Amino acid sequence: NIEFTIFPNPAKEVLYINCNVENAIVQIFDINGKLVQTDLTFSNSEIDVSELVPGTYLIILSAENGKIGIQKFVKE
Repeated sequence: NIEFTIFPNPAKEVLYINCNVENAIVQIFDINGKLVQTDLTFSNSEIDVSELVPGTYLIILSAENGKIGIQKFVKE
């Protein structure tokens, strides 16, 4: 599995990601399971979440080797 940290949580404008893989695909899903955003991330990246509606989201990182990591975050 991919181990990663996200901060701040809750987030307003930007979500910072620190992960143990060089690059990964980031998918953000709302609480209903709808994909709302896709980005690329590197070992240290920031994701613009300013356009997301306030609420709870799942963030899933997927690496080329098939490993994934999942965390929950709140958008203010």
